[in-house]
Amino acid sequence: LKVPTSCRTFVTMKSLFYFVAVLAVGAANQINIVNNCPFTIWPGLQGNPGHANPEDGGFVLPAYQSKIINVGNKWGGRIWARTSATSQAAVKLATVVAKFSATALEALLLCLLLRSP
Repeated sequence: LKVPTSCRTFVTMKSLFYFVAVLAVGAANQINIVNNCPFTIWPGLQGNPGHANPEDGGFVLPAYQSKIINVGNKWGGRIWARTSATSQAAVKLATVVAKFSATALEALLLCLLLRSP
């Protein structure tokens, strides 16, 4: 039984498509961040050394919303929720200062100072 060339090409292209699809899936992972709180949060994302900071290090996530973040297959890092910031600029300032703080207490005090009235 001889298969027409057009059918063989289709089968080859179909096989190639599945191979590329598997490569694409294997090259990235998705993290679903969900805010189950009745208030807005600002998730912070920090990659381990040698890994990128997804979403430029953070973003706004309104109450009861979710967001899917795409990261590399071997990405490692931390994700945490920040609350009571008045703006994205305040969140970035709090993150930068907290990163260089000597103690967790200093970071907590800074967050309390940035808390909206």
